[in-house]
Amino acid sequence: MSQDEISVSGQNLSKVFRSAGGPVKALDDVFIQIRRNEFFTLLGPSGCGKTTLLRIIAGFEYPDAGDITLEGHPIKDDPPHKRPVNTVFQNYALFPHMTVSQNIGFGLEMLGRDKSDISSTVAKILALVKMEDLAGRQIDQLSGGQQQRVALARALAPSPRVLLLDEPLSALDLKLRKEMQIELKRLQNETGITFIFVTHDQEEALTMSDRVAVMKDGKILQVGTPEEIYDRPASMFVANFIGECNFIPVSVGTTSELRQKTAIFLPSGKSAEIPSERLKGVIGNPVILLRPERVQLNAKIDESPISGVLKQIVYFGTDTQYHVEVENGTSSPLTLLVRKQNTASGSFKEFKEGQTVGFDFELDDLQIIDGQQHTHELSAA
Repeated sequence: MSQDEISVSGQNLSKVFRSAGGPVKALDDVFIQIRRNEFFTLLGPSGCGKTTLLRIIAGFEYPDAGDITLEGHPIKDDPPHKRPVNTVFQNYALFPHMTVSQNIGFGLEMLGRDKSDISSTVAKILALVKMEDLAGRQIDQLSGGQQQRVALARALAPSPRVLLLDEPLSALDLKLRKEMQIELKRLQNETGITFIFVTHDQEEALTMSDRVAVMKDGKILQVGTPEEIYDRPASMFVANFIGECNFIPVSVGTTSELRQKTAIFLPSGKSAEIPSERLKGVIGNPVILLRPERVQLNAKIDESPISGVLKQIVYFGTDTQYHVEVENGTSSPLTLLVRKQNTASGSFKEFKEGQTVGFDFELDDLQIIDGQQHTHELSAA
């Protein structure tokens, strides 16, 4: 990535908060590069450091170590009002005594813009967020979704280089939240402003982002496109946090001729050959990662690489989840998930709880990681 492509860059950022229980390391030597005009999401559980990183970019927190630049210019020592950055907060922070137009124009007034410029900018922004008809409304006369649009409009009005969004959709109901996910991406595309979005919701991250950074314990574990994060997670934690995933322990046999393929042995005792390069970096106990929607159930168990007892069927409306219990040579059976979209033909309706079923998958859908290295991550997911 060339310097001209970079909007925000953080190098070796660290932040420790002091508390009665002792020091809390919110950021631990974080390195991050966010491109110009991209929708970049910081994703992770509560306490992982994502909001602290956002507040450092905004200037509301000062890092204990490291540097931060915006379009190549150091901003670590600049106060928030000197940075070309605006923030949309979780609670919107709108002025209840002002109308929609007055809220949007407030920041422009503080910047000393003349009245005609403010009026034309407010009109343009109202059109952008599709609220022209509500310009004269008071804030308490608006729905939650409309208030959220006003907060976005107010933040966009000064044309910041970067817009920071700290879980702005969390207070909305599910249907409105999904609508606003699409709306946010539209606004980012139309304005060309770099959006940095904080969320713990993996669906939001996958829906809107150009790239996602998954965080845990003050560190960034993986950065990639939604497809890369979902299909090629770097660890068990990332795989488990970004969606449901089956973790299947396997053992490795001897390599075949020319070492181009390696045999893996499944819990059933059956084996399969995969390209040896897919075991690169696996030192300890290899574990297969397999998404539930990439699996098929089969009544012909002798033809399946793994078989087990169908213990539970859970109907979700759009799809159905099947819980299959598989013996894996330990006292605790392994529960694997299969998820299938419901169709008019009634996919999988022939299967019943208590039935022994096959668990089929394509070898190309498997990813193998080092289970020993990442076992501790699962317990924290």
